[in-house]
Amino acid sequence: MEEWLHMSLLLEAHRPLGIPTPRPKRHTKRTSRQCAYIKSLDANHMVTTGIEGFGLDAGSDGSYPYTYSEGTNFTALLSIPDIDFGTIHLYPNSWGEALSWGSSWVSTHGAACASIGKPCILEEFGATSDQCANEAPWQATSLNTKGIGADMFWQYGDTLSTGQSPNDGNTIYYGTNTFTCIVTNHVAAIR
Repeated sequence: MEEWLHMSLLLEAHRPLGIPTPRPKRHTKRTSRQCAYIKSLDANHMVTTGIEGFGLDAGSDGSYPYTYSEGTNFTALLSIPDIDFGTIHLYPNSWGEALSWGSSWVSTHGAACASIGKPCILEEFGATSDQCANEAPWQATSLNTKGIGADMFWQYGDTLSTGQSPNDGNTIYYGTNTFTCIVTNHVAAIR
């Protein structure tokens, strides 16, 4: 167990399909029990939820991603004592939001993380069009927001001997102008 940095409990854990009623309290209790069990086995490794950030009241604009309709409560989950850091995702295209909405999503979650006293990571983000113009501002917000400790784009792509790796619409291909903007320029800004 010494070779891994952290355990992400349930990547994108939210209300299962077919369950008509969101149950954030039940989800939080179950997550708390799972975290306690993991920490009982190895208290030295970090644990996070792997959630998108759905279910947040503070700073909410009332849009779907801020609601509890997916069965998660961001601040309740982040407040679990055995959770070491939080995660958020950002996919405005998939969530029915304008791409310009993304920076406010990052800043409101950063404020919640700072308030709870735990760092958060913008663990995944993507736009399906004009990635540099849309994603670079999210990265800048991430860098300048208290409570956000890092960000990671989704997803890396490369040209292989068989052609380009799969593209889910959010892929950033190595050697492209978009890669320079989202990866190279962002790394330089971090330094």
